[in-house]
Amino acid sequence: MTNTAPRRRTGRPIKTDRRARTLDDVAAERQPRAASYCRVSTGEQELGIEAQTQVVTAYCAARGYELTGAARDNGTSGMVSPGDRAGLSALLDALDRGDYDVLVAARLDRLTRDPRGLLELLDRSEAHGWHLAIVDYGLDTSTPAGRLAATSIAAASRFVRDSIAADTTRALAVTRSRGTKLGRPARPETIIAGRVAVAHRRGGMTLGGLAAQLDDSHPRHDGAAWTPSSARRAGLAAIQADDPTLTQHDAKHIWGELHSAAIRERRGETDDIRAAS
Repeated sequence: MTNTAPRRRTGRPIKTDRRARTLDDVAAERQPRAASYCRVSTGEQELGIEAQTQVVTAYCAARGYELTGAARDNGTSGMVSPGDRAGLSALLDALDRGDYDVLVAARLDRLTRDPRGLLELLDRSEAHGWHLAIVDYGLDTSTPAGRLAATSIAAASRFVRDSIAADTTRALAVTRSRGTKLGRPARPETIIAGRVAVAHRRGGMTLGGLAAQLDDSHPRHDGAAWTPSSARRAGLAAIQADDPTLTQHDAKHIWGELHSAAIRERRGETDDIRAAS
């Protein structure tokens, strides 16, 4: 069989750069090979996988792609990096090897919910010469317009995500400044242990002593050992539980005064003893 590939003057074939080939170039020689990717967050959503597969199959048929490969990830979050998902990672390796020409997904959030993840996929596809098609956005990165649109979507998503994070941070800072306690309410057994901690703290016990005392009298529900910091948190929770009008700042002030008062009282007793002697 005669090799018709272009040759240099040395007689050796010139290597073709996959990165420079569009799907139209591929279609001129053969039917482009496509691979589908489907993902659901929980393993019970099999209907979701079937629905995604139907969308991808119809898309490939309309575009004239030969759907020759498929991968899926069940019970996987869209925030997990593409390279850290078993199904998608293996498919990306196959695309890099040239087994397929285009990766097709029914929706962008099936591939990634992280703008950085989309940018990584775009960079990887460009570096290895395969293309990305996302049905719900009508994206096809084999064209300059498709690549521009994909990059714009990733940038806009990143902007929105960063803006939401900044607004949330500011709102939490305002809430904390007002003394509002954030997070889940303390468990009843934690409040009971906290009341014991308050009583012993009022008597001047150190935080390390509180932790040891609670380990003996009120073991934690999760089986973990009490620490000085967790004993302090339990005490603060008990103070606020006994007076819901108190802010977290107020509770911290009361907790500090408990130990300070005990120290002052001990110093007063010591001074009385010295005076009597």
